[in-house]
Amino acid sequence: QNLIGYLNGYYQTVIPTIYSNGGEIENIIGDGIVCVFGTPFAKPGTNIYIDADKCAKEIIIQLEQLNNPIDVKIAYHEGNILYYKYPSNLYQQYTTIG
Repeated sequence: QNLIGYLNGYYQTVIPTIYSNGGEIENIIGDGIVCVFGTPFAKPGTNIYIDADKCAKEIIIQLEQLNNPIDVKIAYHEGNILYYKYPSNLYQQYTTIG
């Protein structure tokens, strides 16, 4: 399987699963995806820990069921994060710190 096919299958599985579980994608670096569950993205009354855990489990199961299963590693981090934007139009992306 070529890299494009690998990434297409991976993204088509993972990205919708993150969004359907209340996550927000912060950054994609190759096959690494950083997503956030919580303020300011969480809907009132949701439990972000349950949502993040459910999302992770769904991703693992879905990627194992592909024709060419994809190994996955998921890490959790809890705590406050800050968003920083370089004060110039040269670089438009926000960076997560924390």
